[in-house]
Amino acid sequence: MRTFRENGILSVDFLIGFSIFLLALIMILTMIPGIFAGLDSAQIDYDAVAYRTSVILCEDPGWPADDDSWEFMDTYHKDDIDRLGLAVSSTSPNILSKEKTKAFFNENENLVLDNDDYHSKVLFGEIPYYYNISLKIENDPVNTTGNIAPDSGYGYMRRLVKLKEPGYAKIDSGEFNKTNTTITTLNPYVYTGFSVIFDYAEIQNKSIDEAYRLMLQSEPASITIYNFSSSLNRSDISNVTLTKIRFINDDKEVPIVYSTYHNDTYRFFIDGIQHTMQGPFEISDADELKFEIYPPLMFSDEIGTSLSVVFNMTYEFVPDESMKHYYISGDIPYIYNKDYMTEPYLKDGVMEVMIW
Repeated sequence: MRTFRENGILSVDFLIGFSIFLLALIMILTMIPGIFAGLDSAQIDYDAVAYRTSVILCEDPGWPADDDSWEFMDTYHKDDIDRLGLAVSSTSPNILSKEKTKAFFNENENLVLDNDDYHSKVLFGEIPYYYNISLKIENDPVNTTGNIAPDSGYGYMRRLVKLKEPGYAKIDSGEFNKTNTTITTLNPYVYTGFSVIFDYAEIQNKSIDEAYRLMLQSEPASITIYNFSSSLNRSDISNVTLTKIRFINDDKEVPIVYSTYHNDTYRFFIDGIQHTMQGPFEISDADELKFEIYPPLMFSDEIGTSLSVVFNMTYEFVPDESMKHYYISGDIPYIYNKDYMTEPYLKDGVMEVMIW
């Protein structure tokens, strides 16, 4: 037979047990969201990786980023590249370098990037993500690298960007001086020339925003001289010869090999046909001379100096001493605020990053 005291003990035991049950139930309920957190946040994690990747690509110039910038390295030295950023500089976010985008999307024949490079120099981390990175610039085809994106289940980031197009010079032959001279029948020749001058102190003007500055350490220089033949008085000229082209620094010829097509310094064209700088070339009927110099331009890191591209010419005139004979000569600066200069400009673009 239960006593009153025994009934009280049973009630206390029940309350203690029920309380423990409630505490255990509460703990289980609070743990349930954590159990499924990995499933719910997978998309968020991929989005975070896509965002981080887009920041590296659009806001970082990569590393190295100075005189030996990564986009000018070759395949044999790509292990020295730490990051594949595409920005013109760290102070110009979302403004992309054309040379860097070409290298990133394997349009540079000297540098070939593979899947391991993109993982170790852009995506980072130990997780072997799949990725698809694309860049669409106005009026240009889409550039893309990576894997084919799935229909769903990926992280995504879209960035509005600008692509910096380098400046260039397109010079009418009439811009040069036209000098008249007299000749003798015994010596119907005039030896002269003209030059294009890169004054680095003026070019690297820090007051000009990097987005619109001629940055010849990381961007190519292009010189086109047109209307050459039509600028001549053909009635009194027997022949015009481009004897040679030379780089001059501080009044001295730069000691490089001028006779090879395959080089890392320049390309030279006469009416669209490639030549070396060695010469001589008969150009009496030529309309266009085009000269491209690859970055970094020689001595462009020395602000107090300059580089000249000198075209040495020989004119052979009709041996008539009674006539005035004309030839072109002079110096043209590769610099801002000239009618013949197209200064750097920006093109709209969209970068998309997908990670899964």
